[in-house]
Amino acid sequence: MFYCESPYLDTDREKAFDRYHLTAKQAGWLARKAAVRDLVVFHFSSRYMGQGDAIEREALEAFRGE
Repeated sequence: MFYCESPYLDTDREKAFDRYHLTAKQAGWLARKAAVRDLVVFHFSSRYMGQGDAIEREALEAFRGE
């Protein structure tokens, strides 16, 4: 199980970089490279209130290599 913070969507990757955070896509990529079985993302930015499913979807797509 890989637990990873991912407060930003990839569209805001510059903001994430400036704040030393990961995007959901980066979290998924790291989980795939680590060859883990499951990924859990957390610590979403308040800017995505109500969009947790979009963050999880982006992370899982990167995790699965889609």
